[in-house]
Amino acid sequence: MTTLFPFRASDTRVLIAAPPAEGRSAPARLPSPAVRLAVDLTLCQGYAQCAFLAPDVFRFVGNEALMYVPEPDESMRVNVLRAAAACPVGAILVDVDDLSTAP
Repeated sequence: MTTLFPFRASDTRVLIAAPPAEGRSAPARLPSPAVRLAVDLTLCQGYAQCAFLAPDVFRFVGNEALMYVPEPDESMRVNVLRAAAACPVGAILVDVDDLSTAP
């Protein structure tokens, strides 16, 4: 099951499925990363709440330039969701795949 916070992107990473049946090769899958995000830079006002809550994902360069990791590690999921929730203007859009229900 995928929980969407409005963000759409394609993924080109390949993951090999579970071991194939006897005599068959494993099909390649194109899964979504566990967490994807985008920042609407036209909305961002530089409050930097995201940089405080997820400093490994968001950082400001100078007074106004926001740099961020669009596909952070799964270990950053909670911090990214907190950062998105804390954004006073709602500029952070997050797409979270719930990998616990993947086949």
